[in-house]
Amino acid sequence: MIFESERFVMRPQSLRAHNDKLAAAAHLVIARLRPEDLGATKLNKILWAADCEYYRRHGKSLTGEEEYVRRDNGPCPLNIERVIDTLKRDGAIAESLQPIISYARREFTALKEPDIDQFEPEEVDILLTVALEFTRLTAKQASDDSHDDLWLATATNARMSVAAGSVRLVSPTPEVMEWAKGVFASDEHRKAN
Repeated sequence: MIFESERFVMRPQSLRAHNDKLAAAAHLVIARLRPEDLGATKLNKILWAADCEYYRRHGKSLTGEEEYVRRDNGPCPLNIERVIDTLKRDGAIAESLQPIISYARREFTALKEPDIDQFEPEEVDILLTVALEFTRLTAKQASDDSHDDLWLATATNARMSVAAGSVRLVSPTPEVMEWAKGVFASDEHRKAN
């Protein structure tokens, strides 16, 4: 099954608000991680993971992005290139290409301190916690980590909903399994009598 979201149109004012929060989030992550720990792939995955985590807790995304685009390396914010270009043009960050074995990694360096006034403390905590988790991964590992069932079921370049991405299936604990066995056993006992 392939999930494709309908196109949505944002008014310029709404687009600006989303881009401002996304830009602030990207700038914060870039400012807090070493350039060698953060390429474009990891930045996109950090933003996706932070948005999904915040959505799980609050029913809305942290950056204001409700949809991402499914790319080969995982989900990407719809306007991330425009946001990166704006941050560079404003002198907030610099971008460089670093040769890696088979490609050139896009690395980012903060030139100014990010403005975190628009964030609640929990939002900063989620962004930085997720960012630190991703520093332990290679870009390929971060990319592979984002290739979940939603990503697999979404066509390349189609939209991926943050709401759908926030859903996590968890295995039942041993206590829950014991409870369920007891419920099923008592149901079977009732049916037999």
